[in-house]
Amino acid sequence: MIPSFKITITILLGMVFISHIPSTAQTVSLTEKKKALVQRILEEKRHLPADTSSTIKGAKTTASDDRITATGPGVEEAEISIIYDPVDPNKLILSFMHITGSAFTCEFPIYYSSDAGATWTQSSFSASAIRNSDFPSTGSNSAGDPTFAWDKTGRVYFAWIYLSDTVGFSYFTLNWAYSDDNGHTWSVAPKHFIGQGKLSSLTSLPLPYKDGITDREWLAVDNSTGPNQGNVYCSFLNVPSDTTLPPCEAIKVLKPAIDTFGPIVNAYTGFIQFGNVEVSNTGVLHVSFADVDSMQVKHTSSSDGGVSYTPSELISPAINLFPSHGGPFVVHNRENSAVNLSSDGPDGTGNNVHVVWSDFPGGTVTSYYSNSIDGGLTWSAPLDLNGLFGGQITFMPTVAADGNKVTISFTGIDGTGESNYYQFTSIDNGVTFSSPLLLSSASTYYASFPGASSAGGVFFGDYNRSIRTLKYFLPGQIIALWE
Repeated sequence: MIPSFKITITILLGMVFISHIPSTAQTVSLTEKKKALVQRILEEKRHLPADTSSTIKGAKTTASDDRITATGPGVEEAEISIIYDPVDPNKLILSFMHITGSAFTCEFPIYYSSDAGATWTQSSFSASAIRNSDFPSTGSNSAGDPTFAWDKTGRVYFAWIYLSDTVGFSYFTLNWAYSDDNGHTWSVAPKHFIGQGKLSSLTSLPLPYKDGITDREWLAVDNSTGPNQGNVYCSFLNVPSDTTLPPCEAIKVLKPAIDTFGPIVNAYTGFIQFGNVEVSNTGVLHVSFADVDSMQVKHTSSSDGGVSYTPSELISPAINLFPSHGGPFVVHNRENSAVNLSSDGPDGTGNNVHVVWSDFPGGTVTSYYSNSIDGGLTWSAPLDLNGLFGGQITFMPTVAADGNKVTISFTGIDGTGESNYYQFTSIDNGVTFSSPLLLSSASTYYASFPGASSAGGVFFGDYNRSIRTLKYFLPGQIIALWE
């Protein structure tokens, strides 16, 4: 059997993993805990050279779905991000990691569509050319985390991460670019770093340099009519180089008519991962994340343009949001909570916020959904998505909403290990959901992928974003064919 992972819109298979951070219950120093966290980031970012005899590429699922890329042997693609124009939802832009060559070269190709995804065109954007200009005497075998935001004036923002290696350390940079013509062409500001740090090759700890480590960023823009309209927010895990400071969920803000992101603002202190940001149509900035030290899914928000944040609200306690490096794995070796966030979009009241995640209590996995109808102050009891799926496994879901329409996409896995891609949809703001709708046209059997159940083999991305309007839903997820 040829394993195929087929979803509804485009490509991608990831190759990365991360693991649990030692808890505070253990006698572990702050430095040791920070080192463990950074090592998991490196496992996530430092990819193996592509297999020159195989291909991981996009596969069609139905007659209405179009393959974006046609790759050959030695190519791997991962971590899709997709966004739509808030003024004209027929305009779409997407990007992903495109990995080639035995020496590892990672590019982030950008494709754009003006007909709701019926046809796609690749732009001339080259992230690697920017990196080579910034660091001409370094090598790179680490990259990831492409993400977009699109404002109502027509400007699109794009961010991505590179590690650039030199003797004794690596530059760890979080970069950004923008487009004013629907993704056709892209510009880079002189101050095009959101975050800059250096990472010691010897200790795997941040060296004293600027921001420290800035990982797993997420972008959102304020398209409201409020006082902070036009603000662009970038959230990320920040591991400071100062050995006395713990990590945090950090926010930087790019204000209108300014060409550089502002200073770090600490939204939450702790050993966190999987942060997302969304801005409601009333201009409130929402932040969700997993505290992997206390094993809690949490939320905070800002109503003053990212200057200050509410005390964090507990969405749900969990058992294991960051499974241990090396396994045992329930599904595959990329397992983690992959917390995903959505507000209620341009057609909502601005008070509704939705979060999904997975939990790994040992030997199994359960995914959950929770929502807030009061702007994140209180949260509903987590809804067990496995229960909606006949008691079988639901895995690493994404959520997107507009108005009262909420759609959750997920990988569903039956008792034999076969998986398909599905969605649940609610038309009453998450009070009730439809029966699962099958999206994929063929099953995937993860155990058949080389190294899927052990560290060091093929890996599966979790850095995904779904989008929806009142008319359509597009899950930014993996569709891949191993040949």
